[in-house]
Amino acid sequence: MMLILAVLSMVIQRKCFLRINKKEKIVSFPKESDTKPKGELIMIKEIVFDMDGTIADFYNVPNWLELIRAFDPMPYKTAKSMWDMEALADVLRQLQKNGIEISIVTWRSKESNPVFDTLTRLAKLEWLTQYGFPFDHFHCVHYGATKADSIRKHLKDGEAILIDDNKHVRAGWHLGATIDPMTENIIEVLKGLI
Repeated sequence: MMLILAVLSMVIQRKCFLRINKKEKIVSFPKESDTKPKGELIMIKEIVFDMDGTIADFYNVPNWLELIRAFDPMPYKTAKSMWDMEALADVLRQLQKNGIEISIVTWRSKESNPVFDTLTRLAKLEWLTQYGFPFDHFHCVHYGATKADSIRKHLKDGEAILIDDNKHVRAGWHLGATIDPMTENIIEVLKGLI
């Protein structure tokens, strides 16, 4: 189920919570003044980011498809950021201080071989380092992999928010809420969790 977050914030004992009213499809953050339940209280433990088309402007790199088909990782290295990465990194570091883990779960190229897979992984890590993107976990998985499988092992309780530009990936996410970075300002939404 895809949920769009209209965010009010609260940190309870250094953990963030969402209140989900499944019947009305409402997601909100509980206020200290809430006295009676208005839905299920959910603890956010992790925020999961896709890269290509979500934080990295991969699809606007000239000739990206031809380069990938020729096993050239250059588009992964040279993609511009889609957000103010300094502001995003500041928000993510604050969330980490509040106990929320930050993960990257990104697909490798559909055009694949073992050497190119390694080059792709290294290029994506280089991109994240170049932009100072803080993260706790990095998963560069085969094209089309179920992204939830990458974090299920360390997500013991609570839920994870997925930020991904792919509507099919968001629709299949079952570990918490999702955010469409094409329609939501992810920096402002994440500020609401602080």
